[in-house]
Amino acid sequence: MTLLRRLLGWLAPYSGRLALALLCMAAFAGLNVATAWLIKPFLDQGLFARPATDPERWAAFLKLAEIAGLLVGATILKAFAKYGSDYLTGSVGQLVIFDLRLALFTRLSRLSLKFYHARKTGDLLSRVINDVAAMQVMLTQIVGPASLSAVSIVGLSAWLVHLNWKLAAVALLVFPVAVWPIRKFGRALRRYSRQVQELASDLAAHLQETLGQMKLVQAYEGEDREIHRWRHKLLEQLSVTLRVLRVQARSSPIMETIGVIGFFFLILVAGWQIHMKGAMTGGELGSFIGTVLLLYPQVKALNGLWNNLQSGLSATERVFPILDEVPEVRDTPAAVVLPTFSTAIRYDHVTFAYREGEPVLHDLSLDIPHGSRLAFVGPSGAGKTTVIDLLMRFYDPDAGSLIIDGHDLRGVMVASLRSQVALVTQEVLLFNASARDNLLYARPGASHDAVEDAAAAAGAHDFLKALPEGYDTVIGDRGVKLSGGERQRLSIARAFLKDAPILILDEATASLDAASEALIQSALDQLMANRTVLLIAHRLATVRRADRIVVLEAGRIVASGTHDALYAQGGLYRKLCDLQFQEASTPQA
Repeated sequence: MTLLRRLLGWLAPYSGRLALALLCMAAFAGLNVATAWLIKPFLDQGLFARPATDPERWAAFLKLAEIAGLLVGATILKAFAKYGSDYLTGSVGQLVIFDLRLALFTRLSRLSLKFYHARKTGDLLSRVINDVAAMQVMLTQIVGPASLSAVSIVGLSAWLVHLNWKLAAVALLVFPVAVWPIRKFGRALRRYSRQVQELASDLAAHLQETLGQMKLVQAYEGEDREIHRWRHKLLEQLSVTLRVLRVQARSSPIMETIGVIGFFFLILVAGWQIHMKGAMTGGELGSFIGTVLLLYPQVKALNGLWNNLQSGLSATERVFPILDEVPEVRDTPAAVVLPTFSTAIRYDHVTFAYREGEPVLHDLSLDIPHGSRLAFVGPSGAGKTTVIDLLMRFYDPDAGSLIIDGHDLRGVMVASLRSQVALVTQEVLLFNASARDNLLYARPGASHDAVEDAAAAAGAHDFLKALPEGYDTVIGDRGVKLSGGERQRLSIARAFLKDAPILILDEATASLDAASEALIQSALDQLMANRTVLLIAHRLATVRRADRIVVLEAGRIVASGTHDALYAQGGLYRKLCDLQFQEASTPQA
């Protein structure tokens, strides 16, 4: 009920539509009762009337025609009322799902990177798409068919009591008897539905992972293995889905059986009252039975709605935790705008761990003056990228502080910090959009000339103009339609367009061959001019361009200085340099 109340709270902005929908439902229920009411005079005064004279026969015929016309009119009005209630409630359901999906994506966009470390992308996709779709079915039926059935049941039940309260008691006894199987099957259905949704998330995650790594799959002849894994997961989902179907299939015949038994006792009681007591006319009995026949489908519908409610609630249990997730990195109420960087970046005794008890950085302290170029080197896992990620505030330190121009980054607005940092990484991050849109991601609204100037500075203008549609050519998923060097130049052009005072180069040329690196290095030299630059690199050609080199090992600074000074000292830096010299001088096969 807590989940349901929370979900229904999303209906509040659409109370006007819901009020109109309820009016349509009330009209439908009233017309249902009117239809049942008209059955009595239709039978007693029209169809079964036994007039003795011709004028009376004509009067009976005209009465029959009048009532038949009223029945037709009531049916037409019911159709309009149902159309109104269905459209209004359906539109409310769609609007709420729109709001939910927007809220989910907004929350996912704001969550810190640590949130994504323990989650599969496919699982999150399934929650946003599949689980919200299940919630849509539930919500639409709650505000639509369920409400309509409830209003109709109340109205028709009241008419039954008015006609004959004793028969009504027999007819309405079916309700409490029907509750037991509905509740029993509902619990099982909710449990199985949650399993189906979790397996659907697993399928989505597996599909996303496999399709994203298809080059690896085919290179290692893994097609048959992946097909086998996919078949196994499908069989798991099929097994649980069949259990759901069995539960749903059992509920309908049980409801039918309860209904038939109730109808049997109803006929017995009605027959006793007519034949033994003379307490009912044929028209009253016809009206009563007609009302029961109108009532029964509404009760039966509630059983199906209950099943959908259980599936929707299990989906809700997977969606709301994401909405409740609090970003680890967020603006505090007292956060201020970070002024344009002008003095220094300072790491003050910074300690950080991705997993509790396993620090990646240990008590790291470092000053980076404005306008300087600082390179980080060290073996894999030394903490180089983590140092950069903390500066971008993808994470906050577990201990210590990161300070820019005297401002602790935890006290400044995240957007004002990131607007002053441009990032170029080894893994080029591109969208399946046009080259122009990928460039404009750095500075939305930049002019056509500014975009082309940035591309020219990065050495990307010529190849972009040569594409089939020039800058407006869609470059494919992750830029797959471009070569590695072209993707990297596009990434550098994006950094040029942002024109930020702080530049981060995270192994920006590591994946390129020597020829491509030579082309890109001149672009990088232009990009680094008059900026504060933080470099992560293994290649000495890149490292030597730094004013200072910081050597990291196991999350600690073990040495710092210029290339010549560090090489002369020996230690880890010299070992890394000698290893690179050795690799460079080894003849290639």
